[in-house]
Amino acid sequence: MSNEVRRSAVRAVAAQAGGKTAVIRFNHDAWPDVTGFLVQAERTGVRACVQNPAWTFMMTRQFICTPGQAAGGAPFWFNSPTAPRGTAVVATLKNSQVIAGSKPYSPTPCTAWPNSTADRLKGTTCG
Repeated sequence: MSNEVRRSAVRAVAAQAGGKTAVIRFNHDAWPDVTGFLVQAERTGVRACVQNPAWTFMMTRQFICTPGQAAGGAPFWFNSPTAPRGTAVVATLKNSQVIAGSKPYSPTPCTAWPNSTADRLKGTTCG
């Protein structure tokens, strides 16, 4: 993915967030886009974090939301490969599309959130 695509995505999310921290949730296959997005956001002074702490191993603690960030931030969902049909897309990256809001799209049913490691890593919520 080009740097310009990442810069454009960060600008679009920042504009939509309206000065709030971008709180990111995503399905598993979107993680490569999320890591690049977080690095670009940090480089440009845009506040962004991942809501699900199960991703600390990949994103590092620096990019995991605090409870305050999660509660007061602007939610975004990175959906791979594309956003659900009819959804307003904020940005398109190499492996995913970004939509405003925290409602995930899961093509497969949940197992047992929050007891399932697989669901935690996918960022899936059930119930």
